Amino acid sequence: MTDSESPPKFLIWSTMWWGYRYAFTNFGLLWRCAGVPFIVYFALFVAGSFVIIRDIDGPQNSFFNLEIMTSMSGVIGAMMSTYLAVAWHRAILLGETNPGFFRFVGPEIRYGLVAIALVLAPTFIEFLVAVLAVVTGTLGSGNTAYVILIGALTFLVFILSIFVFAILPGIAIGDRKMEVRRTLRCLKGNRWRIFVFVILSACVAVIIYLAGNEFSSFLRSYLWFVHDLLPVYPFTGQEWVIFAVTESFSSLIEVGLLMLATAGFTGGTSISYAGIANIRMLRDSDYQPPEQLMRRMTQLR
Repeated sequence: MTDSESPPKFLIWSTMWWGYRYAFTNFGLLWRCAGVPFIVYFALFVAGSFVIIRDIDGPQNSFFNLEIMTSMSGVIGAMMSTYLAVAWHRAILLGETNPGFFRFVGPEIRYGLVAIALVLAPTFIEFLVAVLAVVTGTLGSGNTAYVILIGALTFLVFILSIFVFAILPGIAIGDRKMEVRRTLRCLKGNRWRIFVFVILSACVAVIIYLAGNEFSSFLRSYLWFVHDLLPVYPFTGQEWVIFAVTESFSSLIEVGLLMLATAGFTGGTSISYAGIANIRMLRDSDYQPPEQLMRRMTQLR
């Protein structure tokens, strides 16, 4: 196929729906991919709640404990999401159904570093422009050119990051030939569809996660109010039991929806990656996806 010919049309809504439907209807596979990190993260959530509530009106190191638990929660949460994303990509695109015990090695590290770089890229650009402004002395925070330059560079980096996110599954499955420049050229006619798909799918994932956060917070506050369980230390034995049940259930909802949101977004980008690989094969004779992906693509159609 030449560049002038019409490529296969990328389907935005059906691709996004497929990702979330696959996550909700294949919970057994999802548990095999993320069960161990889920349990660790869930336990950390509950333990953090106990540390925070114990130190209210208690020891003077409560802020230190809170900071430690918050930092650990963020790091473990990022590792869990990265591990789940890689395992879920490989389950969908390569047919791996037994990822094994929780690991964080080559693919997970590369995937996580690239994902973090993409998220932080706009901030990094703003930092570089600010440094340039200080060094040269030609731009100021109130200067129109300064604002336009930051806005333009951030927008360009944001667009490029979206497309890199679309081919990020290649890192998880070891598809080293799916480079950005040639892939973007082959996606002519579908670029805006893929851009819209990634944005919408990410928005749905954020909504699911925030819904879990809000519901768990509401449930926690409601149960505290019903049982007159105000966060005042020390608790009685019965209050500790009520608190433990409340925190465990609310944390289960919050962490569970985080897992489903990650799997839904990852599943959508996985199936879209299969479509991108198919388009790339049709328009680039030099591109050949991994053999496992080739076999899997015939099953996913």
